[in-house]
Amino acid sequence: MGNMNRLKPGDSAPKFDVKDLSGNRLTLEDYRGKKLLLCFFRFASCPYCNLRVHDLIQRIPELRSQGLYVVAVFQSPAKTIQKYVGKQQPPFPIIPDQNGVLYESYKLETSWKGILLALLFRFGDMMRALMMGFRPGSIDGHLGQLPGEFLIGEELTILEAYYGNDVGDYLPFDIIESYL
Repeated sequence: MGNMNRLKPGDSAPKFDVKDLSGNRLTLEDYRGKKLLLCFFRFASCPYCNLRVHDLIQRIPELRSQGLYVVAVFQSPAKTIQKYVGKQQPPFPIIPDQNGVLYESYKLETSWKGILLALLFRFGDMMRALMMGFRPGSIDGHLGQLPGEFLIGEELTILEAYYGNDVGDYLPFDIIESYL
């Protein structure tokens, strides 16, 4: 998929109506009138992904105090997400999307080059993740799935669409904070 298909600021955020990890119904409409950071991750045992979840958890009090809600999407089944990501007890909903329906509607991409780039340029992040106990395990999804993060405004339009260039590339926190 090429960059021409990507979502961009001003686009309406693709709607969803799904069940989260706890079995609760979750829709995009639930976030009307709020600001939402919708995060797409790879598979549940991905060290880069778990490190990002950890960093989000650390910042949640600050982000929530500024009115930002977070929802995470993983390409793994609920059981695997619970095993890996669940250990961190994230204070935000997680959506298991092993069929890739949301990944497709938000135009997320896969790239083998993205794995190589992360190995070359994100060694420090990988070491930090491994030191924190985030070790790769079962891979239940596309190994080359690239992450993406979308800041969605109160009218459910996209304020910022960030497509990772490699498997450990996320929207910088200073950009997120500039919208709050």
